[in-house]
Amino acid sequence: MMASTSGSTAASVAAISGRTATASIGFVLPSAFVNFGGNSLQKLRRGISMSKYLGIDASTQSITGLLIDAEQRAIVAEASINFDEHFKATYGVVNGVLDLGEGVIHSAPLMWAEALDLLLQTLADQGHDLGAVRAVAGSGQQHGTVYLNASSGPALARLSPSQSLKDQLAAIFARPTSPIWMDTSTTVQCAEIEAAVGGCDALLALTGNAAFERFSGPQIRKFYQTEPDTYANTTYIGLVSSYVASLLAGRLVGVDPGDGSGTNMMDIAARQWSARALDATAPGLAAKLLPIAPSGQPVGPISPYYVGRYGFADDCLVLPFSGDNPCSLIG
Repeated sequence: MMASTSGSTAASVAAISGRTATASIGFVLPSAFVNFGGNSLQKLRRGISMSKYLGIDASTQSITGLLIDAEQRAIVAEASINFDEHFKATYGVVNGVLDLGEGVIHSAPLMWAEALDLLLQTLADQGHDLGAVRAVAGSGQQHGTVYLNASSGPALARLSPSQSLKDQLAAIFARPTSPIWMDTSTTVQCAEIEAAVGGCDALLALTGNAAFERFSGPQIRKFYQTEPDTYANTTYIGLVSSYVASLLAGRLVGVDPGDGSGTNMMDIAARQWSARALDATAPGLAAKLLPIAPSGQPVGPISPYYVGRYGFADDCLVLPFSGDNPCSLIG
């Protein structure tokens, strides 16, 4: 969303470099940037005097990366890729988005992948040794949804450093555009979801929020209603944050509960998708949604794609990504 880019990006790696914070409003916070254990913690500590950490914020108008030096406790580099500046001619975006009329506002997930490549290339061209990065964490604009087909998992797993993300991932999308937080076209679907779970108060108690047009659940319901065949051919649905984490990990990554709390679909007490909320949203949705993943565990090592293309260490960790709002609360 439109939260401070530097704030949400730095917050994603703040706990690694010694900062902690708490908050008690409206979100399940991605607390676990602090709670790593065992071998993962040892990897983060290894060579800490010369290690750096990369925070990435995939926002509405740009994607930004900050390099944090753990010893200095300071931001030592920043790069930002403005979508209009670099991709307007290719994707038709204005202010980073596609305004399709009547409150329908989407963006292009393939553009986000292309921008990630350009961001990392920019940092490398600035002379920064990405092999010194011990871990990558980040945030994404909240509420946006990404729709993938069955080829997405294998395509991520076989990424070759000799080709760009754009060239290798263009065919993985069941839906070529992603509705984002600016979309206000789902008023009818909001009312339907609330009614199906027993009213606004019932949805609020279950998911932590009343139904809002920008939230993922109403957007998915509208997609199912207006494009039933495309919905049926969608294998996986994730959020912007889980999508960017998936690009980095080279595999499909689950949704952080902090970001999941802004969907109208997560049981906020159990921190799992709610069967009642999913049934109110669209048929067969439980089988399509990427699972809620523990925010206290690293996702895993970075994809070999980034080792070969940009020189990352093969044991660089990808940490859970969350929504920009929860990350800004920490920051």
